[in-house]
Amino acid sequence: MNNQVNLFSNSHIRPIHYLGSKLRMLDFIDNTIDLLAPSGGRIYDLFSGSGTVSAFLSQQHPVTAVDVQHYSGLLTKTLLEKSSEDSLDKLKMLSIETSEIYQKMNYIFAPMLEQENIVQSSLSDEVMAYFIENCSIIANQRGFSDKRNKYSQILNSVVKNMKDNNIEADNTVAISRLYGGAYFSFEQSIFIDAALNISETFDGVAKDAIIFATLGLASEIVNTVGKHFAQPLSVRNKQGAPKKGIYKRAMKDRSMQPSTIFYEKLNEIIEVKKEQKFEYENNVFIGDFREALSSLSSDTAVVYADPPYTRYHYSRYYHVLETISKHDVPEITTTTTGGITKLSKGLYREDRVQSEFSTISKAPKAFEDLFSLVSSHNVPLILSYSPDSNDHSTTPRVISIEKLEELAKKYFSEVKTTTPGEFKHSKLNKKSTHLNVIQNAEILIIMK
Repeated sequence: MNNQVNLFSNSHIRPIHYLGSKLRMLDFIDNTIDLLAPSGGRIYDLFSGSGTVSAFLSQQHPVTAVDVQHYSGLLTKTLLEKSSEDSLDKLKMLSIETSEIYQKMNYIFAPMLEQENIVQSSLSDEVMAYFIENCSIIANQRGFSDKRNKYSQILNSVVKNMKDNNIEADNTVAISRLYGGAYFSFEQSIFIDAALNISETFDGVAKDAIIFATLGLASEIVNTVGKHFAQPLSVRNKQGAPKKGIYKRAMKDRSMQPSTIFYEKLNEIIEVKKEQKFEYENNVFIGDFREALSSLSSDTAVVYADPPYTRYHYSRYYHVLETISKHDVPEITTTTTGGITKLSKGLYREDRVQSEFSTISKAPKAFEDLFSLVSSHNVPLILSYSPDSNDHSTTPRVISIEKLEELAKKYFSEVKTTTPGEFKHSKLNKKSTHLNVIQNAEILIIMK
C-alpha cells in the first residue's frame, strides 16, 4: 500500500459531512473487490457520493466514478485527477479576504452585516429567531417578504446595492442571495461567494481545489441539524414562541470563522494531491448510471454500486452544495398553503434530482436495469445496501434485501451477502433529530 492510501485512510479525510459515508468500510470494500478481481482491472464506482471510495480504490485500480450530482463529480474529480506541484503552489498565496471582490461584497451587504452583528450581540432567542425568519434576500426580491418585516429597509438597501453593481440576478452573490441568513450567516455566505468568484480566475486542478475546499467549508459551517441541507433550523415551537436556546444553537455554527476552515480544507487537499502517485487513468462521469454502464470500459473488472436506501432523496440534503459546485442561480421551489405562496422552507432547487432508487414505485425497475446492464457485460457487481433495522425509529428501506436478492438471481448465477460485522454509520433519527448510529448498518451483496 502506497503513501497516499496510508494518508487517506489514517487521516480520515472527509470532503463533506455525508450520510452513509463509507470511510470506516473502505478496507472491507477493497478486500471484497480483490477477491473478485485478483488480477486488477478498472472499478466502476456507481453513486460515488463524496468520492471517498473512488479515492481509496484509485491507489490500486483505475477507477471510473459515476454520480448524477454535480457536487459529487467535482469532489471526486478533485480527488482523482492528476496534478503537478506547480499547479497547486500558486494556491498557497491565495487570500480571499484581501481580494477586491470580497471587499466589494462587504460594501454591498454592509447594511445587513451591521444588522447581523446587532442580532449576534443580542443574546436573545426572539431576536435571533426573527432574524433567521425574515432576513432572506431572495424572498425580498421575489416579493415573498412579510410586508410588516422590520428588516424591509435593510433588505431593500442591499438589493439596491446589488442593482447598482449589476449583480442582482447573476451568480456573483448567489449563495448570499439564496441562502444567506438561512443556512449561513451573511459573513459566512459572503466568504463563500468570494471564494467561488475567485475560483473562476483559475483553471484545472487549482480551480477544482478551491471549489473542493469551499464545499468542505459550507458543509462544516452550515447552521442545521446534522450538518446537512434538508432545511434551516426550525426556530419556533408549536405555540409560535422562539425555541429555548435557539440563539445559542444558531451561534454555535454562525460564529465559525469561514477563513480558518477554508484554508484548512484547501491546505488539506493540496497536501493530498502532492502525495498522490497515480499509476492509472481515472474518469468521472456526471449523469445517469444507465448511460455510464451502456459504454462500460473494456478493462472493467468490477462494478461497485452504493445507491440510496430510503425514500429520502440525497438531493434534499445536498442541494446547496449543488449550487456551490455549479456556481449557478437556480430557481427556488415554492409551496402554497391556505392560498398563500412562499418559498420552500428548504429553499430547494427546482431542478433537484429525484432518485428512482428512493421512490418505492420505481426502485424495483431501477435495480433491474442496474443488474441487467452490469450482467450484460459479464462483470461482477458489488451492491452496498442497508437492511431494515429492528429499531422502528429508523426509516424503512425502499426495497428489502430479500427482494434485491430475488431480482439479482434473475441476472447473476451466484448471489451472496456478506457483512463487515458490526459497522455503524450516520442516520437522521426523526425522534431526536440528532445524528445517531445503528448497528450492522451495511451489507454487501456480491453478484457474479
